[in-house]
Amino acid sequence: MSMAQKRLEQEKKSFRANAEDYISDPSISADMMQWRVALSFDSRCRRFAGHIYTLLFVIPPNYPLAPPVVYFEGQGPAWNHTHGNGTICLDLLNTNGNGWSPALTIASLCKSIFTLMETGE
Repeated sequence: MSMAQKRLEQEKKSFRANAEDYISDPSISADMMQWRVALSFDSRCRRFAGHIYTLLFVIPPNYPLAPPVVYFEGQGPAWNHTHGNGTICLDLLNTNGNGWSPALTIASLCKSIFTLMETGE
């Protein structure tokens, strides 16, 4: 098992133990290098209320030293932080400057993305 896979195994346990009601239990590939997580927006989020968006995390072999690439699967939202192919573009996912840190987790990225979408950032 690689360093990335060991870390992801720990994250999976923590993710499930500390679940948020607006983030689904992750669907994880057999090799642990792809995670699918759905974000559910209720009426408190005027812009995306009633929508569920699935995030696909593609995790590099040198994770957590390098960030995952995160996509919206299927029809993603009209949101300032996405490219045409659904890739999410945030400082948190950038290795240049003060963005990515190995202390971040898949769960913390989900929470950050949800919060940014909910607040209209």
